Amino acid sequence: MMKERGGGDVSTVATHHDSSSSPTPLPTTASSSSLLSSSSGSNSSMIGEMGGSRVAVKPCKVGGVEVTLTIAPPASGLSLSTVLKLLVAHGMSIHICSSLKLNHTILHTIHAQVRGGRAIDPSQLEQYLSILIQNNDYEAFSI
Repeated sequence: MMKERGGGDVSTVATHHDSSSSPTPLPTTASSSSLLSSSSGSNSSMIGEMGGSRVAVKPCKVGGVEVTLTIAPPASGLSLSTVLKLLVAHGMSIHICSSLKLNHTILHTIHAQVRGGRAIDPSQLEQYLSILIQNNDYEAFSI
């Protein structure tokens, strides 16, 4: 564990996960449908904010995305495993996942690739994850 200049503890964890099993479908809602598209996504980074927490999704590589979740109280109940399961359920393969904790804020950075050569719409994925954080109702989205 390293000490940050501001006095907070910093810990980093990196994992690699490549799931080749078929994804479990999520309940169809306006916010969860059509995350995958046949064309490439927007090149702009979109940021959704909910209190002290926020999510940003931007395209990276061909058909891949970088998801950055900043989780701060009171929305700190979101588990990383829930987000990873949701991404895998939407046909994505997780390549890199790193987490950083500074005081009471957790920063998760996830690099994922869409399986099957399809593209993903980063703005729709961001909207879906923003709703997940904002509603603070993770049971409704569980796999």
